[in-house]
Amino acid sequence: MQKSLLPSLLVLFSAPAYAQNVFLDEDFSTGVPPTGWGELNNGNSNGWELDPMLGDAAFHDDFTGFNDNSIFSTAMDLSATTGAWLHCEQSVSYAGWRDHHYIDISLDGGNTFNNVHDDLAGDGNSVLTVDLSAYGGINGVNLAFHYTGDYASEWAVDDVLVTDSPNPPPPSILTTVVNPSNGHTYHLLESTTWTEAEAGAIALGGHLATVRSQAENDWIWSNFSNWGGQDRDLWIGLNDVATEGTFVWSSGETSSFRYWATGQPDNNGGNEDYVHIGELNTDAWNDMFDAASTSWSPGYFGVVEITTPTGPQYDVQNLVAGATAILSVSGFGAGNVGILAYSVFGGGPTTTPFGDVDMSMPIRQLPAIITDANGNASLSASVPPHVGGMSVWTQGVELIPGGGGNLTNSHALTVQ
Repeated sequence: MQKSLLPSLLVLFSAPAYAQNVFLDEDFSTGVPPTGWGELNNGNSNGWELDPMLGDAAFHDDFTGFNDNSIFSTAMDLSATTGAWLHCEQSVSYAGWRDHHYIDISLDGGNTFNNVHDDLAGDGNSVLTVDLSAYGGINGVNLAFHYTGDYASEWAVDDVLVTDSPNPPPPSILTTVVNPSNGHTYHLLESTTWTEAEAGAIALGGHLATVRSQAENDWIWSNFSNWGGQDRDLWIGLNDVATEGTFVWSSGETSSFRYWATGQPDNNGGNEDYVHIGELNTDAWNDMFDAASTSWSPGYFGVVEITTPTGPQYDVQNLVAGATAILSVSGFGAGNVGILAYSVFGGGPTTTPFGDVDMSMPIRQLPAIITDANGNASLSASVPPHVGGMSVWTQGVELIPGGGGNLTNSHALTVQ
C-alpha cells in the first residue's frame, strides 16, 4: 500500500489562509449557559436550554407567553484587532412566526446591550456570520444571543466563534487515507453539517465522497467509521436538495450504486435531504437533516474524496481470458523504470524494500518498462484463455534513480 505525506502537504500549502486570532470559541459542551456566560430571562419560560435534538447546542423553544431572553458570553478583548466577525451554526423552525432573533453587544459587562443584527434566516440549518468590526480596538466586549416572541419560532445556535476573518473556518481534517483501488485521496473531517462538509470538500479540491460499489462502501466504512476509537456517522455526497426524492451526487457523477438501510430513504419530518453511512451502526445508508450532531448519533463527519490521483498511478484494461491486457502507468518521473507485478494467491500485505504491497507471495514480476518524457508507459500482456474467473492482485513500483521507489495504487481484479 502506498504511504505518502504528499496529500497532507498539498492541503497545508494550497489551503487558503484563515483567521489566526480567535476571540471566542464556544460549543456549549459545558451546558447552557456555558461556564462563564450569563443569562437574562424575563420569567415566562425556561428560556435558553440545551437542545433536546442536537445535544450540545443552545436552544430556545417556542414557549407560550412573551419571552425576552438572552445568553451572553464572557468578555472578549478585541483591543488588538480592527476586524472581528461572529461565525456560528444555527437552526430555525417556524421562521414565519418569528418575532426577533437578535445578536446584541454589551460594553458594560452585560448591564446594557445594543442590537447589531436582527437575523431573518428561514427554516433549516445555516451558518450565521455577523460583522463585529465596529467593536475592534475595544477590550470588554460581550456577545449575546437574544430571543423575543410569544409562541413564536424555535432557535438553536452552536459552535460559536469570533475571529479576525470574515470567512468561517473550514472543518479540520482528522485523517487522510489513499484508496489503493482508485488512487483517490480521502479526508475525514471533523463533525459538521452536510452543507459545511461539502463546502470544506470543495475548498480542498473535491467533494463529499461518491460511492460506486459495495467494495468502495466497505472501504470507506472500515477506514473512517471508528477512526480514533470513536464511532462516527459519515456524510457522503448523495443528496436530494434540488428535487425531493431524486438523489444525486454532489460531485456530478452518475453512480447508480445505493445501499439504503431497510425503510430508507423516508424523508422523516419532511427535511431529510442528505445521506450518511452509519444507520443503526452499520454501513447502510440513511437520509438525514442537516446537522453536525444529534442526541442519537455519535456525530456526523464528512468524508471528502479528491479524485485527482497523487503519486504514480497504475491502470489495467481488457483483463479478459484469451485477450491482450493493457497495463499502463502515469505520474512517474521522465525516463524512470517501472516494475509491475501480480499474485494469484491473495492481497497481502507483503513487506518489500519499497513498503507493504497488496499482494501475497509468491509474487510474479513482469518485464520492466521505461517511461517517456511525460512519465507515462504501457505494457501489453497476453492473458491465457483458461483463466476466466481467476482473481488477480497487481501493483507496481517506480524505481527512483539513486535508490528507493514509489509504490503505485494496487488493484484486486477478476479475469473476465
